Amino acid sequence: MKWRKKRRARYTSAPSTGRTAVYQFRDARTQNHLYVGITNNPERRFAEHAGLSREPKKDWWDLADHQHVTVTWYPSRRQALAVEARLIRQLRPPGNKLGNPDWEATTTWRPPQMSPFRGTTRPAAVALTAWTFFLTQATGAWEGVPPGITIASLVVAVLATRMTWKRVRA
Repeated sequence: MKWRKKRRARYTSAPSTGRTAVYQFRDARTQNHLYVGITNNPERRFAEHAGLSREPKKDWWDLADHQHVTVTWYPSRRQALAVEARLIRQLRPPGNKLGNPDWEATTTWRPPQMSPFRGTTRPAAVALTAWTFFLTQATGAWEGVPPGITIASLVVAVLATRMTWKRVRA
């Protein structure tokens, strides 16, 4: 008789085939739609949005009207997914990133503008220090420094300068 290892079925990522809800959160002040979502367990999902689980709290959670959340149940997940996608396209809630055609236009948060000098601080400091060291040695300001150190500081200065310019142009 052969023994086989039993495989554990993982149902965490498999879609549920049973009843599924589409829920809508609105802004407490303006009553505009903030977020549209889908779940088969609203209590668990709302706790995730609130930051009571492993996930961090959503940005829109504090703005939402928690007393008047619309929850509509559908017999299958497929129907609920179709309704959710349609609602996100129509309502364009700022809390939804996926499926929202103008998410960029509806949010106030913007990624920070990248400086052309990003990441150049350390190579620039090394280049400046190495060039200063090389020039003071080359002019004879420091007596008794071996020529190998002078050449090494020149190499470091050239490499650090090239690294700085590469990062500035990138």
